[in-house]
Amino acid sequence: MAASTAAVATASSATLEADAVCNGFHHLPVRVYYEDTDCTGVVYHSNYLKYFERSREHLLGPEGLVKLFHDSGRSFVVTTVDVHFKAAAHHGDELEVRTRPEATSAFRLVFDQQVQRAGVV
Repeated sequence: MAASTAAVATASSATLEADAVCNGFHHLPVRVYYEDTDCTGVVYHSNYLKYFERSREHLLGPEGLVKLFHDSGRSFVVTTVDVHFKAAAHHGDELEVRTRPEATSAFRLVFDQQVQRAGVV
């Protein structure tokens, strides 16, 4: 699994439904498809970034993101990514992406994101 920061929250092994919030984290279930993996069935490293992006979109609301851009010309831009890989995910795994935003200024959000399988970061 991968985590975008070194911070790790205490995790429950219970699976939550999409868009659930628990312990300050937004939860998004993700299933690993064949297209996500290399020839050995291991998730290709860049796909974790796609999982993180999908979770941020669910958290912020896709309709709201599009409206923000159309109404004001503003949008979110990823400026830094720090990923620590701990264990591989495989084809068929049921993962959970956990996302917790922190406003560090009036114009910046930092997201603590983790991908977990069965409560293991």
